[in-house]
Amino acid sequence: MRACQHPDLVKELVHIEERQIVRSHKIGVIHLFSDQTTEQQALANETVSPAFSEFLHWLGDPVRLQGWQGYRGGLDVKGDTTGKESFVASWRSNQIMFHCASLIPFNPRDRQQIERRRFIGNDIVVIVFQEGDGEVDLSTIRSKQTHIVCIVRPQPEHTAYRIAIAAKEGISNFAPFDFPSLFERTRESRDLLLWKLINGERAAYRAEAFANQILRTREALLQEVIERCGGYSELKRYNA
Repeated sequence: MRACQHPDLVKELVHIEERQIVRSHKIGVIHLFSDQTTEQQALANETVSPAFSEFLHWLGDPVRLQGWQGYRGGLDVKGDTTGKESFVASWRSNQIMFHCASLIPFNPRDRQQIERRRFIGNDIVVIVFQEGDGEVDLSTIRSKQTHIVCIVRPQPEHTAYRIAIAAKEGISNFAPFDFPSLFERTRESRDLLLWKLINGERAAYRAEAFANQILRTREALLQEVIERCGGYSELKRYNA
């Protein structure tokens, strides 16, 4: 083992740690009308109900995608191919782009709605806005990428939402642990929900599906540091 005296070593290691902290998040949002229960039905919806529109405006802020300078979450900000607008939010130093299926262009010739599924199916966290008393059929959300599902039900007066979180097996519990089931339509409640969803995504990264990939990335980054700093002339060898 050798001690490295390279003057940039600490800076390089700090840079690795900073790169491992995810501050930009993309979250899928799908909408089920009262007579719908499956993901496929949600992806095929062409309209947005007043209740769903209210929810989106509580959840985030509408933005025009063309020319958008913030985090875009893979959406097209030049040619409107993925829709003209979307919703964004920020929580502390985290930026969130919501992939709203109903705002991504509908293709009448595609039963599977591949373009919408391309975004929703690659989101680790997906919000399901369920109107009516139907039960969301979670078995229809088959993406290997999606690990956290947040089910939101508007309450009769449309001043609150009943919210439940479902996670794939193997996901450890994540804060906030005193998570209420009923959310008033306030900024404080919204921030609590965003905190929960962001931590859910971070918990998913520790799951088997992502952990090995993250470990390989970390090893590659460390190897780059070794190659840049390890050859420094003032290396001192430890005597074991």
